[in-house]
Amino acid sequence: MKKDIYFLLATQHTNLGDLLINKMLIDEISKYGNIYLDSEGTTQNFLNPIMSNENVFSIKEISKSSLKRKSFLKALINAKDFKYFIVAAGPDGHISDFKSIQIQLFLTFVNFYLKINGLKIFRIGKDLTLNKEKSLDFLFKKLNNRFLSKYLVRSNPDFQRGISYNFKRIQYMPDLAFLFDAKISENKETVLISFRDLKDENNYNKILNFLSEALPVFKETNLEIIFFYQVESDKSFNKKLFQSLNINGSKWIDHCIWYDEISSIYSNAKYVLSNRLHVLLLGMVHHSVPIALLNPNQKTSKINNIFSSFGVLNELVNPISMSEIDFKYLEYFNMVIKQTENNKKLCRSEIQNLFK
Repeated sequence: MKKDIYFLLATQHTNLGDLLINKMLIDEISKYGNIYLDSEGTTQNFLNPIMSNENVFSIKEISKSSLKRKSFLKALINAKDFKYFIVAAGPDGHISDFKSIQIQLFLTFVNFYLKINGLKIFRIGKDLTLNKEKSLDFLFKKLNNRFLSKYLVRSNPDFQRGISYNFKRIQYMPDLAFLFDAKISENKETVLISFRDLKDENNYNKILNFLSEALPVFKETNLEIIFFYQVESDKSFNKKLFQSLNINGSKWIDHCIWYDEISSIYSNAKYVLSNRLHVLLLGMVHHSVPIALLNPNQKTSKINNIFSSFGVLNELVNPISMSEIDFKYLEYFNMVIKQTENNKKLCRSEIQNLFK
């Protein structure tokens, strides 16, 4: 008898956003079967929240092998005894060097082998960034698409791009962060600030200038200003922002916040300012108004794509004035609540459809 779901967890272990979307995905699909997690090389800190689900098991309970080892063939043979094969949510890799070519060749072989052995292969919560000029990258994505039973991308622009390039079985589904069960406070008393360093001095000055204009607006309404980070590599950049602005009464959280701290940090936030996708989306699920300060960078282009799927909330990407946003706060606040609820329902519906 075939087992249910083989889940290959390949992700960034120091990024709360990656933990968030994969826990949300695993918790949701666990409603439809037991999940065996191939988590070779993943830190225990990352695994603990995921393994708290009683329908999630380690692949080690039935096999000593892993698809993430050089000796992956035994794991691949064992994997054909499952009904479904799912790879971690988040961005797909790109062809940039010889190692990335090897990884794409490996994934293509795995998908081909499992497809011919009758498994349904799902890609869920993905970005589809395509560039025909990078022909190898484009060809690998097109080839792997042939093996997928469903390809769920997290922005409408990615969905439209996939259709234009004749990708099959592709569908839009909002980011999995919208499935988070948030504890929401009616008292919105804080502003959360957290950015990634894009190694761009112009971008740093843009962020600094906007914050310099915005912070007096926040102080006028007695909002507490909190600087923090939820990806380890973001610490020094956010501390630099905190020290540069030197605002009396502002707060610096001197550790990388993790899964069990999410609602305690976000629940009271009126605004969230960031260029990190899951800082902005965690703000939304806690009914905070998200303000995205972006530059033309591939790392933040996915945020433009995702917010363009949110209608009027796209006005909150690179706004000109914080005063104008504050004036329209109630309009944005109500739109955040409506968008969050709609996105949660759509996520659940699309995932349910996979297992019908």
